[in-house]
Amino acid sequence: FVAGACALHRELHDYVAWREESDPSQTINLSLHIGVGCGTLTTLHLGGHHGRWHYVLAGEPVRQATMGEPLAKSGETAISPEAWELISDIARGDLVVEDAANRESTAPELHQTSEFRLLSAVEPTYVTQLQPTSRVSQRLVNLSPDLLPLLRRYVPISVAPKLQEGYDRDVDLSEMRAVSVMFINLEGVDLAADRDGDTAAALLSGQAVVLRVQEEVHRMEGQVNKMLVDDKGTVMLCAFGLPPRPHSDDPFRAVSTAMALAEQLSGTEVGSPTSYGRVSSRENTPVVRLSEPEEPMARACIGVGSGRAFCGVVGSQERREFTVMGDVVNVAARLMGHASKPDAPYRVLVDEQTQVQSQGRFAFKALKPVKLKGKAQALPLAAPLKEIEPVKIGTTIGKQGRDYEHRQLHAMVAELLVYHGGGLILLLGTRGSGKNALAKALGDFGAKGQFLVLKSAFHAEKAHKNRKASTTVASNPSSAKESTSMSTETSRRSVESRKSLESPGIATANEKEGVAVPPALGFLAWREVLEQLLRKLVGAQPGSTGSEILQDVLAAEEALASVGSSQVKEKELIQKFGLKKYAWMMTELVPHCEQSLRLPEVPAAHARDELTQPEHGKLIQAMIVGLLRHASKTRRVMVLIQLVTGTSRDQDVDVWSWRTALDVVHECTARTLQQVVLCLVTRPINQLQEKWRESAAHETESIFAELTAEAERTSSYLKLMPLSVKSRERYVLQVLRERYDYTGELESIPRSLLDFLGERAGGNPKYIEEVLDALIKADVLQLELDDQGDQGGVMVVQDVSAEALRAVPTPAKMRATVLQQFDTLQPQLQRVLKTVSPLDAFSEAMLSDMGLP
Repeated sequence: FVAGACALHRELHDYVAWREESDPSQTINLSLHIGVGCGTLTTLHLGGHHGRWHYVLAGEPVRQATMGEPLAKSGETAISPEAWELISDIARGDLVVEDAANRESTAPELHQTSEFRLLSAVEPTYVTQLQPTSRVSQRLVNLSPDLLPLLRRYVPISVAPKLQEGYDRDVDLSEMRAVSVMFINLEGVDLAADRDGDTAAALLSGQAVVLRVQEEVHRMEGQVNKMLVDDKGTVMLCAFGLPPRPHSDDPFRAVSTAMALAEQLSGTEVGSPTSYGRVSSRENTPVVRLSEPEEPMARACIGVGSGRAFCGVVGSQERREFTVMGDVVNVAARLMGHASKPDAPYRVLVDEQTQVQSQGRFAFKALKPVKLKGKAQALPLAAPLKEIEPVKIGTTIGKQGRDYEHRQLHAMVAELLVYHGGGLILLLGTRGSGKNALAKALGDFGAKGQFLVLKSAFHAEKAHKNRKASTTVASNPSSAKESTSMSTETSRRSVESRKSLESPGIATANEKEGVAVPPALGFLAWREVLEQLLRKLVGAQPGSTGSEILQDVLAAEEALASVGSSQVKEKELIQKFGLKKYAWMMTELVPHCEQSLRLPEVPAAHARDELTQPEHGKLIQAMIVGLLRHASKTRRVMVLIQLVTGTSRDQDVDVWSWRTALDVVHECTARTLQQVVLCLVTRPINQLQEKWRESAAHETESIFAELTAEAERTSSYLKLMPLSVKSRERYVLQVLRERYDYTGELESIPRSLLDFLGERAGGNPKYIEEVLDALIKADVLQLELDDQGDQGGVMVVQDVSAEALRAVPTPAKMRATVLQQFDTLQPQLQRVLKTVSPLDAFSEAMLSDMGLP
C-alpha cells in the first residue's frame, strides 16, 4: 500500500487537468494528499429498495486512512501508527505536527494526531521489487448471464439503460446538468465489525438506515448515488435531477427529503434549533441499537446545494463509477460538515441557490454567511424551518384549445353506450396537453346527460405525502400507544430486501409468505370514487345505513357467485370466503366516512389473517364491481379517473388501481357490467423505466397495453397531439383575454409573437401559457391601447423582435418536462438528437449516411 501511494504521487502529483490552448501557461493543476491505514476491513452490501444496492467499506483501515488524509498536505502521505509498525523497517518518516485548532473536521479522533507519521522515503530496492498487477482481463466482461441481474443491482438507473443497449462511451454516459445535491452525515451509525469479526450489529443498523434513506429519496424521485465512510463518519450522497427523472422543483424535493430524513432518523423535529437525538455507546464508540425502539437510528446532519454539475462516469475501462462532481457538490459537502459541528444550531443547511429556488415552498431562517473551505468569500446559507402549502392558482382556461377533441369525446360516449353497452375511454396526453380540461368538460357533459358521475382527482404527490405522514405517526412510539416501532418495521423491511436479492419478482416478501398487509394494497385512485358512490347510494335510500346497503349489494354478488354466474369474475374466491363478512374492507378504503355513512366497523388485525394479500385485493375488486353493477341498474354511470398525474415518474398510483380498472373494463366487454363508461386519463407510461432489470415484472405496462388495445377496438382511444396552427393562435388570443385583460383581436397580435410561441411552445397549451407568462414578467411583451389610426382606443400587443423574444429563458417547468421526456427516450434516439441538434437542417438520408442508428 505504501508503494501504491508513492506511485500515485509520482503519476498524479501536479497533474495538468486543463491547459488553455491559446496560452499554454494558463493551466489547472491537481495534486494529492494521501492517508494510509491497515487492519481488518468490513465489507457490507446494504439497501435493496427497488433493487438498488450499495457496496460499503468500513472498519479500522478506513478509520485510520480518513484520519490521516487531512493531516497530509499536497504531495504528502500520512501513515497511521498501525500501518507504520508494519513498514518501519523499510520506510522513514517524521511525526505529524498539527495545530488542531485550525482543523476543519469535526471528528474528535482527528485531534489525536501525535503518532501519525508523514512518509519521507521508502527503501528503493523494495519498491523496485514490486511489479504492478496487470490490467483486468477483458474476459471478465463476458460474464455468465446468470450473474448479470445481480451486478445490475449496483448500477444506477441513470446509465443502466444505455449500458444495456451497448452505449459505454464516456460521451454517451456523461453530461452537465442542473441538479440538487444532498450530503447526509449519519452520526451514530457504526458499520465496522466488532472485535470478534461479527458484522451482525453493523449490518442491522446500516441496513435500517440505508433503507430509510433510499425510500425517502426514491419517494421524491431522487437517487442515492453512493455511501461511504470517511473522516466525517458514515456519509451518503444523493442527487435530484439525474436522468431519467429531472424536475423543475428539484431543490424543493431535496430540501423536503432532507427535513423528512432528519426527523425520521433522529426522531426529533426539524425546524427549531437542534434537539440532538440520543444514541447508545459501546466503549465510547457511538452506535445505534435498533432493538430499543425508543432510541433514534442516527443523528442526521445534512447539507443541500443546487447548481450545474458534471453527471457521468469517471475511471478507466476496468473500473468506472457514475458520480456527480462540481462546485455544487463541494458546497453541499461543506454545508454538511458545518451542520455536523457540535455547536451547530440546525441540522439541515442549504445554500443560497437552493433557498431561492425553494422560496414559497419552505419558510427559511437566513443565517450568518460562513467561510467554507475552497471559497474566497463567505457564502450565505439558510436553515429550512417548515414546509409551506403552495397557493394553487387555477390556470386552466376553457378547454385549452381542445374544442375539437371535446366533441370527439361526446361522440365516443354515445357510441360506447349504443354499440357496446358501455366501456372504456382512454385519454392520453403529456403534461400541459389539456387532458385535465377535457376530463372536467367530459364530467360536466355527463352530469347534463343525467349520468351518475364519479370523479377521482387523484394527486400522486399528495397521496404519497399523506401516506408518508401516516407512516411517520405509526412508526413513532410516542405518538400512538398501539403503533409499531420504527425499528421493528425497518428491521422487517431489511429482511425482506435481503430476501429480494435472491428472489426478485413483483410480489413483496409479505405477499409471497401469504401475509395480508392491507395498507400496502392502495386502491388510491378508486377511493374517492368509492366515497362518492357510497354517499350516492346512501342518499338514494333514506333511512338505510351504509352498512345495510353494502350487505345487500354483497349478498346479491354472493348469490350470483353461488350459481356460477358468468357475471362474477372471482366466483370461486367468493364461494370460498364470501363477501358480506368482509364488508369492512370498504371502510378501510374510506375510513373518514365510517361515522357519517355508518359503515361496518373494521375488526381487529387477527380477523384478516385468513386472507393473503392477493385474496384481500381481489375481494375488494369484486366489491367495487358489485357496487358499480348495483348503481348502473337505475341510471347510467360515468367514472372519471386520473391514474397518473403530473411529471413525477415513481409517484404514480398503485398496481391495484390499474388492476381494478382492467377488471371493470373486462366486465364491460363481457356485457356483465352495462351502462358504465370508465374514462381513464393518464400521461404516457414510461416504457424505459426499470426496463434494464430483466427480472422486473412490468405489470403496469402490460395492463396499460391491454387497456389501449381495448380502447382502440371500440374507437375510444384519444391521444392528444399538439394544437394545430389555427387552434394554437386562437388559444393565444383566449389566454391574453382571460388572463391579461386583452381586449383586442387576433389581427392585433404581432406575427413575430405568434411564430415564436409556435416555435417555443410547440402546440402545447400549458407551454403557451407559461411562455406568455414569462414574456410578460420579463417586460418583453406589453399590452397597450392604440389611440391612433383606424383602431384608435383598441388594445394591441406591442411588436417585439424575434431576438428579444428568444432572449427570454425557457420557463423552468417546461424545461424540466422536456428534459424528462428526452431522458425517457431510447439511448439510440438520444444519440441521434444530440448529434443533429446543432445542424441547421438534416434528413433521414443524412442520418443513414452518417451511420447513426
